[in-house]
Amino acid sequence: MKYTDKDLDLAVKNNIFTQEQKDNFITFIKEQDTESNPLQKFLFYTGSLIIISGMTWLLGTCWADMDYAALLTISMVYFVVFTLAGIGVTQKLKITLGGNLLFCIAIAVVPMIVYSILNLSDVWSGDKYGDFYIWIRGKWIVLELSTIAVALLFLIKVRFHFIVFLISFCLWYLSMDIVPVIYRENWISWFQRAHISKIFGTLMIATGYILHLKKKRDFAFWLYLFGLFTLTFGFSFFYNADSSGFFILLLIHIVMCFVSLFLEEPVFMVFGAIGIGEFLSRMAYELFKGSKLFPFALTIIGALIITVGIIYQKNRSNIQNAISKLIPECVINLRPKV
Repeated sequence: MKYTDKDLDLAVKNNIFTQEQKDNFITFIKEQDTESNPLQKFLFYTGSLIIISGMTWLLGTCWADMDYAALLTISMVYFVVFTLAGIGVTQKLKITLGGNLLFCIAIAVVPMIVYSILNLSDVWSGDKYGDFYIWIRGKWIVLELSTIAVALLFLIKVRFHFIVFLISFCLWYLSMDIVPVIYRENWISWFQRAHISKIFGTLMIATGYILHLKKKRDFAFWLYLFGLFTLTFGFSFFYNADSSGFFILLLIHIVMCFVSLFLEEPVFMVFGAIGIGEFLSRMAYELFKGSKLFPFALTIIGALIITVGIIYQKNRSNIQNAISKLIPECVINLRPKV
């Protein structure tokens, strides 16, 4: 559970502990948490994401003419250097966040390593490395599974939640690339893709829930996020074709909002709100199609959603308590503990 200075001041006011104890506690926490500075986190994450982007999806055709041996050499150098740098920063400099993000950079170049090795071995060829982040092909699952395996090894060792982001990202890609393999066809219909997406999305969310139950909320978040991405695609294809199906899609997103309240996980509320907003916008379009009133209708809808958010924020505790009273005890026990 997170708290603020205002919460601590309120505790002092209610004689839970003294002002001196509060000051000593804050000093102790600051000494223990050397990486709590927002600017420091911003620099670490921004620098790492720039490097990861440069070596992955932004690479594009920059190295399209480079031979596979050179690609393998560069990617191996990146992997070794950033792995060793991560060890040095975490163990010698004692900067855990910075060192763990260096490990993430090393993990991010694994697809390029595997890609280079497979092409040098003449196992398969003809595709540019940049295509991995653009086109859906069954052959890419080798890159994704290899990256997931390496990432799991790092995760077991360092227990850093952002590694789960990389794993979740690969699982998201895997959910798309594995479809041709499962159906053994080169051309795959959107119905088949959506079916597999629903399965993968559900499994990712379920895994996130298990981690949430084990009080690993930071780890669970990334699986929730990419699981919802994948699941939403699957549901949207099945229920977005006609009006009756669209109402089913609305109900699914309303359920997401209730799941958010139950798990106290905002990411479900975000996807739920997006789906509800999409439904209301579509209904407004059907009702005011070709009318100059359509923009005003959307304005009213947006204002109403914001108003609901304000009302919820003002009465959050009362609403959550009321909902908790309606939920059976056996279901309450399934809620992850903080």
